[in-house]
Amino acid sequence: MRPVSADQDSSANGARSAQRRLKPYNAPQFKILTPEQAEAELRARALPGDAGAQQLLKIASKLARSRE
Repeated sequence: MRPVSADQDSSANGARSAQRRLKPYNAPQFKILTPEQAEAELRARALPGDAGAQQLLKIASKLARSRE
């Protein structure tokens, strides 16, 4: 019987442990919102003074008004 080098042993163990660590892929879930729902979600999650959230709120408000 031949002695196994450290390189061969670690690569074989690494491949086995990598297979055990793989988890199934879960795709992100998206929901389609109306402009009113988007505005409500942004208001609930936005931090005071968040410039990006304020811009998105303005856009959502414009879209909501144009749909009426």
